[in-house]
Amino acid sequence: MGIRLSFLAVIIVFFFFSCKTVPVSEEPPESKWKLEIGFEKDTFQLRELIWLDVTLTNPTDDTLRSWGLAPPCHVFFCIELTDSVGIPIPYSGPLSDVFRGPGFLIYPNEQYYNCFNLKDLFATPPGRYFVRGVYGGTFSNKISFTVVHPKGKEQEAEQSFLDAFGAPLDRPVDSDKVVQLRMLEAYPNSVYAELAAIRLLKYDEFLDRFPNSGQTRSRLTGHMMGLNDEEKIEYLESAIIKYQGTRAAKHALQLLRFEKNKKSGLR
Repeated sequence: MGIRLSFLAVIIVFFFFSCKTVPVSEEPPESKWKLEIGFEKDTFQLRELIWLDVTLTNPTDDTLRSWGLAPPCHVFFCIELTDSVGIPIPYSGPLSDVFRGPGFLIYPNEQYYNCFNLKDLFATPPGRYFVRGVYGGTFSNKISFTVVHPKGKEQEAEQSFLDAFGAPLDRPVDSDKVVQLRMLEAYPNSVYAELAAIRLLKYDEFLDRFPNSGQTRSRLTGHMMGLNDEEKIEYLESAIIKYQGTRAAKHALQLLRFEKNKKSGLR
């Protein structure tokens, strides 16, 4: 028994450190899954949210079991980031447990979608980077992006954001609400407006103004709290139509599929 426990401890430590350093791996000979990543653009301002879209597809004729795409860098799913010359950037985001329960089923040609803010996972000072996703033995396409210093109006918006939200932690959260809202209204089209809105707006108000934010999934699920199963399905169906072509619609479609499958007893 003691030998088994020691062996399990070694395995857990191995996966912890292998995920924490996020090594760039070699391409395996074959895989059952298809993994794709992408950005809405390839240049981001310093401190701007860097949303990476990740889609996992079951391209086979078989039903496959998945452990999902969140959080990144657990034993089944990792994001690899390198600098312009190929040196790996250390992963600094959250880690999950090695064992994640039974997972869920992804049926033939079905997709699972999620998106991640790379700034929550890696330090990304100005420069050029290359990113790739790994799911088990499946490697995604490799894409690049660049982080630059803001200039002109974006530089003004960044400074306004820092002035409004950079208060000491011991100051009352609501004491600067007027200043913060003023920043959001003064720079509604800035890349920093989303950062402000995440802190200020709730649920549908945020969804209406920033339907393409990666934060929309949490706003959809927040709205669904307290709804019964039928009301959840009705709300998600309306969100898919209302936010068509955005990340909010993608998240709503996936949540809708889960709700319907749960109702049918498929998952």
